Amino acid sequence: FAMVALFIGMLVAFSSTPQYKSSVKLLAEPIIKGQGESVGNYEYVNTAWLFYETQYEIIASRAVAEQVINKLDLTNNASFTGANKKKLFKLPNFDFNVKDLLPDAWRQSDANNELDGKPVEVDKLAPYVGILLANLNVTGGKETQIITVEYSGADPVLVSEIVNAVSQAYIEFGLKTRLL
Repeated sequence: FAMVALFIGMLVAFSSTPQYKSSVKLLAEPIIKGQGESVGNYEYVNTAWLFYETQYEIIASRAVAEQVINKLDLTNNASFTGANKKKLFKLPNFDFNVKDLLPDAWRQSDANNELDGKPVEVDKLAPYVGILLANLNVTGGKETQIITVEYSGADPVLVSEIVNAVSQAYIEFGLKTRLL
């Protein structure tokens, strides 16, 4: 039994892909209206946590993720999508589709992508946004203005590019919203 466990452990260890992590630290400072007034400072103290929680949500938002995906062209990056992963075991490909068992009257037309006579918009970036956000971690320390953005993945260069692009997209988002 011990030999089988050792063999399985070695098999898993040698077939696993190393994971790399890159991080960046950002300084987030809220704009305080009425700074110097007692009411303004009181309002800041009571709502500072809300500001930072909002910043974490913005960094890990779909809008920032889409901007990173488009900037780095991640939809065509095999390292990001996992298309270049080597598989230890390859399952046979059965060319079988469950839709083929349904009567023609029950099938929804894939050609025109309509539901109840209305066109259905296909979200092509959704799987890529999911991959990016699943590997993204945004944290902040207690009683600090520093936000840590971490990204992990199998390609060390890509991991670094992504975490830098996320921070840049967040900075651009902040500048754009403050200037409006």
